[in-house]
Amino acid sequence: MRGFHHEKSTIFCPDHRYPSLHLHLYITLPITNQAGVFSTTISLSKIANSCIVNNANIAIQNDNPTPLDATNNWWGMPSGASYDDFSAGDLVGENVVYTPHLTVMPILCDLSDTDWIPFSEQDLQATINQNIPHLRGIGFALLDIQWGRGVKFDIISTGAYGGMTGEAFISIMPSPDGQLMTLMLDTTRLPADPNLSQIVACELMPLFLNSLQGVQNRHVAPSQDIFQMVVMDSSLMMRFTPLIETTPEPAPEVILTYDTSCLPPAIPTPEPTPIP
Repeated sequence: MRGFHHEKSTIFCPDHRYPSLHLHLYITLPITNQAGVFSTTISLSKIANSCIVNNANIAIQNDNPTPLDATNNWWGMPSGASYDDFSAGDLVGENVVYTPHLTVMPILCDLSDTDWIPFSEQDLQATINQNIPHLRGIGFALLDIQWGRGVKFDIISTGAYGGMTGEAFISIMPSPDGQLMTLMLDTTRLPADPNLSQIVACELMPLFLNSLQGVQNRHVAPSQDIFQMVVMDSSLMMRFTPLIETTPEPAPEVILTYDTSCLPPAIPTPEPTPIP
């Protein structure tokens, strides 16, 4: 079929419930044959809720006079499609309406062939466990990455705080234009116990950011900053700025210090009852 160019690319339409389609869309004008019968490559008026990633050139090009509605799609980056001098996800061609776009990747979109690096739950949990001994309030933190939203933690305080249990949540959300990613401790989902809530507010965000840094140190150079982040169902997919340092540099162990001054007073250990 003229106009369908097979390339190493992915357009996934969850409404169709098909595996990922490896196609490059190029929409052409109808063609008239000698009998005067019109034929066309593809007839589309709208592409929505789809994953358009990994195209080597222009992902969608429309030569028809009627604009193609390609709003509410994922273009490989929270900041949307690339166009003109704006560099982001896959490149969009002329006569295509591509904004607004999805800032959260649709389910089953495949990033395995792109330059995103997965920070899996296992990677992050191992680094969290390495950081736990540096804390005085949090004795255990089990993370659960939740698609498109952030990370939930099951928390247990140290023995100095009675081994209290509770849940906490760090939201990871892109700005409406996808240019910025906000990581924020959700104060509406802190543990009910006021002491554990204070411990979480004091130590959980440094613990999480230092753990991200620990995983990052194993994948890229310290001079490379996080460029984009996508919250998957069991991993955070990271994209980094290009390497700019040519000389080795030591990897930072932590990016936030653990401030014990914000912790609540420890729970006094009860005195043993004397035996008469």
